[in-house]
Amino acid sequence: MGQTRAERTWPRPARVKHVWVRGLDDRHPLAPPSAGLVLGWARRSGTWRAHVLCLVDDGTPEGRVIAAWVDAGQVRPVASDPNRLWGLR
Repeated sequence: MGQTRAERTWPRPARVKHVWVRGLDDRHPLAPPSAGLVLGWARRSGTWRAHVLCLVDDGTPEGRVIAAWVDAGQVRPVASDPNRLWGLR
C-alpha cells in the first residue's frame, strides 16, 4: 500500500516567518514593500519590533540585503504552506 496523505505531507508551519516589510527603501516614500524573513521579536517601551532580513530592489539584478529592526506596523505576514507549493495538498 502507498502512503496516506498525512504521511506524505509536511506539517504546516507553526509561526509565520515570511513577511512583507514597508519603509525600508528610503529612495521613495511610496516604494513597494520588500520581501523579508522575521529573525526575532522584541518589545521595547510597550511597542513590538521585528528583526527582519529583507531583499530591497535597488535597481541592480542582485538587489540589496538589509537586516533591520522595524516597528510591527511595518510588517505583514505572508501565509505559506510548502505542501501547496509542491502540489501535495
